[in-house]
Amino acid sequence: MLASAKIVQAYNDATIEYLRCIRSEHEAALKAAGDKVTDEEKARLQQVETEEHNGALDDLQRVGDHYNEQVNAYNQQLHARKHEP
Repeated sequence: MLASAKIVQAYNDATIEYLRCIRSEHEAALKAAGDKVTDEEKARLQQVETEEHNGALDDLQRVGDHYNEQVNAYNQQLHARKHEP
């Protein structure tokens, strides 16, 4: 379980770094477009960033949920063994 916790934490850390990269790419794209960027292009770039951001967080949530399910199952087994006659 401890090894799994470390893996999940590493995945969390990597996701945070990925989110920073997504934000940096978005800011760079806006800067590259300069003053000539239209409102529509800004909205499209924002939508792309939002979708990538939300997708990464959804994936992280699924991993966290699965890990928590496994921890709960493990704890239930441990509890059941402690209370066996």
